[in-house]
Amino acid sequence: MSSTQSKSVKKREKRRAFSALLGALARRGDGSEAFRGEPKRIMVLVSERFGDTILLTPLFRSLRERYPDAVIHALTFRRSIESFLQNDPNFDQVFYAKGEYGRYIRGVLSRRYDVLFNPKDSVSTNFLLQSFLIRARFKVAHAHTYHEGLFDHLIRLEYLTHFSYRACALLDVLASRESGTEACGRPYMPVMDASQEIKAFAASLQGRRVIGINISAGNAVRYWQNEKWIELVQRFPGEQFILFSAPKDLERKLAIAKECSNVMETPSTANMYEAALLLQPLRLLVTPDTSFIHMAACYNIPVVGLYRDRIHARKRFSPLSAISRMVVSPSGSVGDIPLRKVDEAFRDVLERSV
Repeated sequence: MSSTQSKSVKKREKRRAFSALLGALARRGDGSEAFRGEPKRIMVLVSERFGDTILLTPLFRSLRERYPDAVIHALTFRRSIESFLQNDPNFDQVFYAKGEYGRYIRGVLSRRYDVLFNPKDSVSTNFLLQSFLIRARFKVAHAHTYHEGLFDHLIRLEYLTHFSYRACALLDVLASRESGTEACGRPYMPVMDASQEIKAFAASLQGRRVIGINISAGNAVRYWQNEKWIELVQRFPGEQFILFSAPKDLERKLAIAKECSNVMETPSTANMYEAALLLQPLRLLVTPDTSFIHMAACYNIPVVGLYRDRIHARKRFSPLSAISRMVVSPSGSVGDIPLRKVDEAFRDVLERSV
């Protein structure tokens, strides 16, 4: 066993021991309790990733619609996610667990909620700890070995069920129905600050049927090569494109644009909402498996998604837009997807998005 594998095993063992200790202290039973009454105070723990958070928004909206008089709070673990949700009207307050500790103690730990929901269906020490510390008469999470004893109700859905539907199973729990795969509508983008330059440019795209390409991804195995992006764009000289990229990929973006006369120059975006404003008027989007796929779903933008050969990504995080195609790599790297496969999917979605 390598030193890296040994460290991973030790970390997993420590986390298992930690979760077992919390479960023993919490003594919440076997996770089969039924909820009674109507929740007046609800706490939702929110993922650290933008894509996961966007896929939670149908649940946020549905909770507000079903319980309009309830106090609904969110607890975030990244400052950027706190900012993302700050103006969401479906929450009364949004808190950050790792900063502003006075506000966190007064606003979260000093309260008692009727319901706490931990939507995380993988292991997270932060989520485990907050699930234990926050007082609530009824705590809900997805079934997981590390969640045993810590929650009153464990949602037992097939792991490959779409992430958004799994989250919305909380609605069935609160209604004392058997948890199912209830879809609670299209995701949405909470409103954030946006510059006048971005607003003006987004308005200029209306009615022009421009196509978007996002070249950035969370890690190296989800990137597609520059030369493939360039050839794809050059195969459609009659179409206009705009490119999206993270700041770290700006040089790649400029290199692609330099080779393609039909790529429009765009202003830089300062946050996810500004990117979404540019996305909203587009005819379709081509992107690796990132949060952009779920941003497109907010506006029902047709999507061509580039995926690795990972069944959990294809099932749990598939596009929710009405028109979409997933192009799956023959390997664990998006870079191994041949251009002809993306070209074929692009033409299909382009034709159906007329």
